[in-house]
Amino acid sequence: MLQAKNITIQLGRKTLLQNVELCILPGQITALVGPNGAGKSTLMGVLCGDRPAQKGTVTLDGRPLSAWPLGQLALRRAVVTQHSALSFPFRVEEVVRMGRMPHRPNDPEAEEQLLVSLLRAVGMLERRHQTYTTLSGGERQRVHMARALAQLARPQTQGPARYLLLDEPTASLDPAHALMLLELVQRVAQEKIGVLAVMHDLNLASIFADQVVMLGQGRVLAQGPPRQVITRERLDEAFGYPACVTPHPHSALPMVVPPASDRHPHTHHHTLLSTKPMGEPS
Repeated sequence: MLQAKNITIQLGRKTLLQNVELCILPGQITALVGPNGAGKSTLMGVLCGDRPAQKGTVTLDGRPLSAWPLGQLALRRAVVTQHSALSFPFRVEEVVRMGRMPHRPNDPEAEEQLLVSLLRAVGMLERRHQTYTTLSGGERQRVHMARALAQLARPQTQGPARYLLLDEPTASLDPAHALMLLELVQRVAQEKIGVLAVMHDLNLASIFADQVVMLGQGRVLAQGPPRQVITRERLDEAFGYPACVTPHPHSALPMVVPPASDRHPHTHHHTLLSTKPMGEPS
C-alpha cells in the first residue's frame, strides 16, 4: 500500500500540514476533499515525492518513497497533475506513448493495441494525430489520463499493486466527460490499482469514492466511507457553510445541495455593482 505517516510541513509560522496520516489501498478509490487552502495540493506533492516533508514519511509497500529507484517507482505509481508543462508540438499519441518509456516495450503490435484502447477509453482516438498544444484544457487532461494509464499498464494480470494519483482530474471537464473519466477510474481500480483523487465536487466524490479524506487547515478532519464523512456537521466544520446533505434518490449516498433560502439577492443588486454612493436614489 501507499501510506503517508505523520506528515507535517511548515512554511514560516504557517502550518500547511499537521500530523497527516493517509493510506491508499489497492483496488480502492480515495477522494481527498476540503476547502481552498486546506493542504490538499501540498499533500499530493508529498505523496508524489515532489515535496519533502519536514516530519513523517511516505512509504510504498513499507519502503520509504525516497528509497525507490525512479525506474521502479515509475512502474508502480503514475501521476496526473492539474496543469501540464508540455509546450512542444507533440502529437496526442506521442504524449500517451511517453507513459510506456519505463517499460522498454518490444512488441509493436501489442503497444499499438494498448494505445488504441487507451485513446478510445478517454474519447481521444480520433484526435490521435492532432498536435497536443492545440487541444483544450479538458482534452489535454484526458490525454494525460491515457498517458498515466499507459505507464501503469502491464501484460501480466498478477504482480505488485499500482497507484494512480490524480490532482483535480475533472476540473477542466464538462459533466459528460467528467462522468466518463470517473467511470474509467472505477474500472481501473478493479485491476488492483489504488487511486487517490483530489476533488472539489463532493457529490462526485460521494458517488465514485470508496473512502473520503476531508482536510481542513492542514489536518485530517475525517476519513472513512462517504456516508460517514460527507455530513452536514463535517461540512460545516470544514467549509463553514451550512449545506444540506440529502440521500441520493437511487443509491442513498449523501448528496450536497445548497440550503433553502427566501432571500432575493437581485433586489439590492445595485448596492454591489453601482458606482453611486450608498443611499443615493437610483
